[in-house]
Amino acid sequence: MCPPRREGWPGTPSRVGSYPRPAVSGDLPGLQTLYRKLSPHSPDLEDGVACATFQTMLDDPRKQVLVAERGGLLGTVTLVIVPNLM
Repeated sequence: MCPPRREGWPGTPSRVGSYPRPAVSGDLPGLQTLYRKLSPHSPDLEDGVACATFQTMLDDPRKQVLVAERGGLLGTVTLVIVPNLM
């Protein structure tokens, strides 16, 4: 038997009414705005560098970038699968 869905995972509304979903390349401007709010003193990346870096992240089969939104992006998380011997 599968465990029940946990609140906040894809397909289940979280407490704030948003649904985490996989990020797409069109999310980059919203992510940059969110990051500027969270870290206003960090330098901005040039658009070409930011776009190439984000696309590399999206294309990496060992990474999953998720975003949550409700009228705009609320947050993001990047899950990374790290190979190990266990």
